[in-house]
Amino acid sequence: MSRQRKYWILAERDDATSPFYISFGDYDRECVKDEFQDRRDHYIPKKNLRIVSCVGHQRGCQEAIDALNA
Repeated sequence: MSRQRKYWILAERDDATSPFYISFGDYDRECVKDEFQDRRDHYIPKKNLRIVSCVGHQRGCQEAIDALNA
């Protein structure tokens, strides 16, 4: 059984009542952290951003977003 690499997602939402969506993703967490900071530098509130990990395929990414929105 092969082990899949961890994929990191920057989840973003428009405001506190909006659902999260995938804004950015990469296999390198540092790259996603840089994107997070860029969003913060452009005045996106921290409460509207999340970094989450998942299995690196579309279904795994969507499951991670669905869990945030649950």
